Amino acid sequence: MGPSDGRVGRGVIRAVLLAMAVAASALAAWLLVTGGGTVRIFGVNISAHEPRRPLLYAAIAFTAWILTTSEVRASGLSPLIRRLRFLIDDRVLVGMLAIVTVFIGIRYGTMVGGGADSYGYVSQADLWLRGQLVTPQPWADTLPWPDGPHTFAPLGYRVSPDRQGIVPVYPPGLPLLMAGASAIGGFCARFWVAPLSGALIVITTFLLGRRLSSARAGLIAAVLVASSPTFLSYAMQPMSDVPVSAAWATALLLLHRSTAWSSAGAGLAAGIALLIRPNLSPFALLLPMWIAGRAVWAADAATRWQRVWHLGAYLGGLAAGVVVLALFNDKMYGGPFRSGYGEVSQMFALANVLPNLRNYPAWFAEMQTPLPLVGLGALLVPWVARWPAATDRSFLVLFGAFGALVFVQYCFYFVFDAWWYTRFLLPCWPVIMIGFGHLLASLGRIAWWTALLATVVVAGLAVRGVSKAIEVHTFEMAQGEHKYVAVARLVREMTPANSVVLAMQHSGTVRLYAGRMTLSHHMLSDRHLDQVVTYLAEHGAHPYVLLEEWEYLPFIQKFAGAKAISMLSQPPVLTYQSSGTTNLYDLSASAPAQTFEVRETPVTGGHCALPGVRARLVLK
Repeated sequence: MGPSDGRVGRGVIRAVLLAMAVAASALAAWLLVTGGGTVRIFGVNISAHEPRRPLLYAAIAFTAWILTTSEVRASGLSPLIRRLRFLIDDRVLVGMLAIVTVFIGIRYGTMVGGGADSYGYVSQADLWLRGQLVTPQPWADTLPWPDGPHTFAPLGYRVSPDRQGIVPVYPPGLPLLMAGASAIGGFCARFWVAPLSGALIVITTFLLGRRLSSARAGLIAAVLVASSPTFLSYAMQPMSDVPVSAAWATALLLLHRSTAWSSAGAGLAAGIALLIRPNLSPFALLLPMWIAGRAVWAADAATRWQRVWHLGAYLGGLAAGVVVLALFNDKMYGGPFRSGYGEVSQMFALANVLPNLRNYPAWFAEMQTPLPLVGLGALLVPWVARWPAATDRSFLVLFGAFGALVFVQYCFYFVFDAWWYTRFLLPCWPVIMIGFGHLLASLGRIAWWTALLATVVVAGLAVRGVSKAIEVHTFEMAQGEHKYVAVARLVREMTPANSVVLAMQHSGTVRLYAGRMTLSHHMLSDRHLDQVVTYLAEHGAHPYVLLEEWEYLPFIQKFAGAKAISMLSQPPVLTYQSSGTTNLYDLSASAPAQTFEVRETPVTGGHCALPGVRARLVLK
């Protein structure tokens, strides 16, 4: 078989892939517009209603077509491909991938400040917009039971140093970004920060891969990052994992440009990363150490002084984030080196290393397969993998060391029990995927069949990643998170304005979406429940308790000796049925005998729930 026969064979493969991509895209568009239906072909009923699977097939076929086409010279292109040649440009493809990332993050996003983390970030953004970071609760320090101020601090908050109010536990970086977005686009714009950060990661991953290896390696890395279940999951939630990863990727990209302005920008990006997640502060110093090392080993005095100037520019950019964080910590926690999380020694321990060494690689392999981890080795040992496009091998070592050290640090962190805690390691994703993308791009340059093999590997990993995301219900998270909003709104309807709702899991969201004051019962001594209920009732506040199904038994056991526990044997005021049951009980002596029951209604992603009025309490 001659060269022309090979070109014909590859042309047929490309034509089939393009036809499959067009057909699957058309089917997905039809399902999206019409909702689908059932047709009968040769006596067999075929039904289709969900557009996600055809979209997935279209993405696979289109990716394979791109990867097998873009290496072909223009003279060998068919007329159709020649007309569509602009689509083959890697920059256009990455732009399209970034747009898809934003679309997915918003379309399927939770858009709710639900759990402790998301509520903490979303509510702190409002404090920045109001210019009042301390929420005053001076009356809490006059309460007769022990640790009164602590009991009136919801999840994500702690008592201020003067005990006259509550302050956020979480660092200010993400809430500041959310506040900026909300100042421009209103309350709901804060939920766009994570999807937009996801798009920034896709773009910076491509640009870093192109600079260090090739456009093809950058494209492969961007595809693998964008299809990661962990990445997809947290690009849809108002959490700090994707934004901090975007900030670090931007810092590394700007640092590689090696100009005074880019070094200052790298320092500024590292400062933002520091504000978002301060426990990664050692890496803000790893980068200037690399600049200093390059200055020491410079070939001549002029180059040395130029790199010293770059070091100063980086530190100048970093200083802004350091100063803001120090001022925030001093105001919130009573010292520039304190944090809302408590002592560092309580978070990091040598005993955590072995369990985390088992957990994180196992979770990564479960969700991504272990294949991409080879890419980290290609960076840490760059002379083995060969990086001809990289003019400075020391940056490759810095890049790989950054990813490896992020993993090492989290090996000392708390031990967790589920795959989604790989979110802590998301700053490593661009590093790992660029290294692996370089290996696959190098493989694809050997021969046409190795290019096809590399295409199969990329498409297979991308498909597996998205399939895993679907399998673990990533695109359905909004349903679970909107439970917090639904319950809070029902609490608002079922309770008088001057109520106090004892809660734990809902202690923040009832304040945000119901406008009712909450008391964190998990911070209350087991001997003081009756005192709390009596005091509130005598001072004009109506006491309730809101319990998830899994909270009920621990609450009963903790306060077993209290008279108020008998009220939980009465019918609840409200029962909300979802994947579990949430009950609202009246703790006063006049509890009603009839229960208002509500079942969960379907909620699609991308629906933003507006907050209620600010929670207030008046004690007579």
